[in-house]
Amino acid sequence: MSRCQGPSASGRQRKDAQESMFFSRLVSSLLGALVLYAWPTVLAIHADDPEAGTAVSASTAQATDVVASDFKFEPRTFTMSAGSAGFSIRNDGVVEHDFVILDAQRQRLAGTEPLAPGTSGVFETTLPPGTYAITCTLPGHREVGMTAELTVTP
Repeated sequence: MSRCQGPSASGRQRKDAQESMFFSRLVSSLLGALVLYAWPTVLAIHADDPEAGTAVSASTAQATDVVASDFKFEPRTFTMSAGSAGFSIRNDGVVEHDFVILDAQRQRLAGTEPLAPGTSGVFETTLPPGTYAITCTLPGHREVGMTAELTVTP
């Protein structure tokens, strides 16, 4: 009389490998969701606050502080007068971000290079009246909502 001993050793190894791959993918997915949706951020918004101070050069540019985090900008909408404008961007996220102002044809007008987590970037530009889209141009960031809108008044 022969006795059934269950799956062979190679069958068990294959099953163990499949389970390991499943759990690895599950953990990766959960970590991705955590970064995208649940990462706590500290926002510091000082738009148009002369007491806040900015890293913009001492010109006549209007200074706006912006915080980039995973995956949004604060403020999400803002208004300024036409002319010289300075932006100080701080990356409070855990991944790189940039801040790019786009014209109506979605062409880059001005912005930062990618900023590493915990770093800042500053730039100055001249903007005519209009409405401008702002986005993070790193792959996938715009698609998950890392956008803002800038209205420039006459």
